[in-house]
Amino acid sequence: MSKSETGIKVIPPLIFLAAFIVAFAVDWLWPLGFGLPLALRWILGIVLIAGPIAVASSLFAAFRRTDSAYDVRKVPKALVTEGAFRYSRNPGYLGLIVLAVGVAILFDNPWVLLAIVPAAAITHYQVILKEEAVLEREFGDAYRQYKNRVRRWI
Repeated sequence: MSKSETGIKVIPPLIFLAAFIVAFAVDWLWPLGFGLPLALRWILGIVLIAGPIAVASSLFAAFRRTDSAYDVRKVPKALVTEGAFRYSRNPGYLGLIVLAVGVAILFDNPWVLLAIVPAAAITHYQVILKEEAVLEREFGDAYRQYKNRVRRWI
């Protein structure tokens, strides 16, 4: 592994995509629903999906300003603490979870809620913990101070 690589092999959006595929396959075999009215499903679903998509663009912009790749497999060139990173050390992963809840509601598929539990666990153990070790190695005290100031999730 080179100094510019983190050693992380899994990409969080793909983990969640796999969870969606499994959830929709299970729903095809054993359909369930929330029993919410269609209009409410659309409103809640769209809001919960649109929010994380809007935040994602600010995350990409924050990484661009530091000339770092928004890629868990690459070591960032700078510690990004602005924008949504002021409130959560993992706003992108939190956004994926919120987006998944929106998909579950919009498509009336409770299986998605069940499927995001292992997706979030895999993201935590295979990405977040490894990312934190890389950030601590690369940015030392600056990262430790940031970690003490900002929660992992919210």
